[in-house]
Parts: sequence; structure tokens; C-alpha cells
Amino acid sequence: MTRNVARHVELPEWRRNTIRPWTADEAKRFLSASKADPLHNAFVLLIVYGLRRGEVLGLGWDDIDPEAGTIRIRQQIQRVRGELQLGPVKTHAGQRTLPLLDLAAQALAAQADRQARYRADMGLAWPETGLVFTTQDRPPGRAAQLRAILPPHLRQPRRSADQGPPHPAHRRLDPERPARSGS
Repeated sequence: MTRNVARHVELPEWRRNTIRPWTADEAKRFLSASKADPLHNAFVLLIVYGLRRGEVLGLGWDDIDPEAGTIRIRQQIQRVRGELQLGPVKTHAGQRTLPLLDLAAQALAAQADRQARYRADMGLAWPETGLVFTTQDRPPGRAAQLRAILPPHLRQPRRSADQGPPHPAHRRLDPERPARSGS
């Protein structure tokens, strides 16, 4: 073979799709509509801080310091070989300390009350994990199916800006941010 014909092929330029986040009004409407959902308080943290699903679900009660007014992000729930596991965030830069905003503090207090009710209802059957976001109808930590509990119209694939904005009722909550460089 004297020449590589692939060298003469011109590949199309790759461009990352532009993600259009929800407006403040859309986020408020979603949070208002999701109040009865067992993971409503997780949705609050996803929207307020822009956390990844795995980060919010890996949040432990010992990561919250109300006196210092901080939330530490240091671990996440992730799927490894088909199993959900608790592990460290992907990169050192992913470990961070965030300010405990009033809205987040209210959501966490409501979650503590909800979890106390679950614990009382289940008694000795309650498997204590130390995680913040657990639900009574799913094993603690298995709330990682956040995407699965969203209504189907909120699970639509991402759209690029050139496709035009979808109707607000048909855009999905996208708790996954684009991957950080180096991760």
C-alpha cells in the first residue's frame, strides 16, 4: 500500500450542542409541581447548586454543617458494572465546599423530617446509610433512579440551540452538567 486514502477524507467539524438551562420561572414551576414527590428536596439542591445526580444522591448528613453554613461535596453514587456504589467524586476539583443557602437549608430540614418519618414507619427494617436522599419506597441510596422518576416528557434528549427552544413543558430537568475538562 503506497498511500493512505483516509488522509484525503475531510471530516465534519464537531461541535458541542448548546444546552439551554431552565429560566428561573421554569425552575420555580417545576419545583412547585414536584412538591409531593419524595425527591423534591433533591430537586431543590440540583437546581440551586447545579449538582450532578450522583453528587446530590451521595450527599451524607455528615457533609452538611449548619453551624458553619456549608455543604461539602466529596462523594457520589455511581453505577459500576451495573451496581450502584458510593465513591469519591471523579476529580479533586469536584471536591468542593458550598455555602448553605436558605432555600437549601429549608429543603434539607424538610428532608430530615421526611427521613425521620420513614425511619419511624420502618422501625428496625430501616437500613441506616447516613445518606440524605433516601426514600421509603426504594432502598436507601437507590434513589439514584432520579431520571427514571421524572415524567417522560422531562427525559427528552438534549436539544441544540439551532433546533430552537422546546416548549417549557417539554424540557427536561438536566441535573447532569457537561463534563468538566480533565474529568
